[in-house]
Amino acid sequence: MNVYSSSNSPLSNNSIHALLVDLNNSLWIATDLGLCHLSGSQWEIYNSSNSGLTDNYIQALAVDSSNSIWIGTVNGGLYKFDGISWANYNIWNSALPTNFVRSLAVDLNNDVWVGTVEGLLKFDGTSWTIWTTLNSGIFSQNISTIAVGQNNEKYCGTINGGVIYISPSETIQNYTIQNSGIPDNSTAVIQIDNLGHPWFATPAAGLFTDTGNLTWLTFNIQNSPLPTNSLTAFYIDQNQNFIIGTDQHGVIIRSINDNYRSYTTSNSSLPDNHIISATRDSSGNFWIGTYSQGLVKLTEYYASIDENSLTELIVFPNPVEHGKLLAFSKVIENVDITLVESNGKIVYHDKIKGSVSSLLLPEMEKGSYFLKIQSELSVFIEPLIVY
Repeated sequence: MNVYSSSNSPLSNNSIHALLVDLNNSLWIATDLGLCHLSGSQWEIYNSSNSGLTDNYIQALAVDSSNSIWIGTVNGGLYKFDGISWANYNIWNSALPTNFVRSLAVDLNNDVWVGTVEGLLKFDGTSWTIWTTLNSGIFSQNISTIAVGQNNEKYCGTINGGVIYISPSETIQNYTIQNSGIPDNSTAVIQIDNLGHPWFATPAAGLFTDTGNLTWLTFNIQNSPLPTNSLTAFYIDQNQNFIIGTDQHGVIIRSINDNYRSYTTSNSSLPDNHIISATRDSSGNFWIGTYSQGLVKLTEYYASIDENSLTELIVFPNPVEHGKLLAFSKVIENVDITLVESNGKIVYHDKIKGSVSSLLLPEMEKGSYFLKIQSELSVFIEPLIVY
């Protein structure tokens, strides 16, 4: 674990609000005192004294298909930097309703999506489209995070307004605790996994995902190794490894085999337990931004999952009648079996020693559940309908 701070490196400030790996695998770092660029061992610092930035409080970053960097600031609006020249979009020269840009994403059409504290915008390079509570179905104008799906759909998180789904044709649906059963109306970060499922890290209810057709699966301190429900940073890489940053409990790395590893100030050289940004580069390095103690580089190596992996497991029948036998497509050994309601409540758990090829379901309410089977090296999760 390597720690970069303003005292031991050219890093301009120790508060790291956003991290971005560009198309050249170099790292961009958003701080309270300008924008930093780390390429290999070479640092570049951009601020209001040496660049086109007029505001040093950097909040959000995104990269487009030409490797231009889009920068959201607290007081200066939106900036574009192509490596040579700067462009600035603000309340005086664009449709931005505020100069506080909180989140950014670039979609598959190279349109820039801009989350502000006063609405959501799309910029196609020429024209702007804006969604607010007054002209659309969204419930909050404070857009905290934006992610682009595999089919160019968008997922937006808000503060106290639930999550927003935007179809490729730009139809909007808003989902809240009240109308859909998601666990939290605020979202800190959204990421898309390699199956196209959105994952939502929340400040008060842990981590949840839409496994399909608005079927929510929640991971929290009650049903997972998460040490807290207050999540402040999140990233999923192409191999389905998770970086989970917390408010006061450090960093959790969850690998594809569902192995959780926790790094805190007490068990590692992590300098701060309050994590506010995270990413991973194509060289396999995790980059972690802290609230007040700088930037962390973490490299981990994973053993491959062996032939006892649960990834090819099939359970049947599904739907299944309560109190009946649920069969497995192969014999599995030494596993934990858990049944979880869609709200995250555990209704059944058993630790199996030895071999098992089926499960006799307990008497339980009819409805939708998640079956989780976990071995030492692998994990299987599948929606289960009980009638």
